[in-house]
Amino acid sequence: MIFCVCRKCQSWLIEVVSPRQGVLTIVETPQAYFALSVKSCWLVEPITDVGRVYHPQADPKTFASGEVIDDVVGIKIPVAEIFE
Repeated sequence: MIFCVCRKCQSWLIEVVSPRQGVLTIVETPQAYFALSVKSCWLVEPITDVGRVYHPQADPKTFASGEVIDDVVGIKIPVAEIFE
């Protein structure tokens, strides 16, 4: 399931990872979005309650507690709210 939060600029995209998705698909997904000018890609894994934030030219950041902070799009949200 994919959510494009900012339709006008397509700067932030969230994908909820399916249990059926393979690791290779998950690794390749952000790069495909960046090729479409997405500036921030979040991959959310409901089974493990882990979120990863990807930006072009940067290592991903993993969040399992506390807050997800995405300075590229100016979003800060508690991890618990993502998985409610």
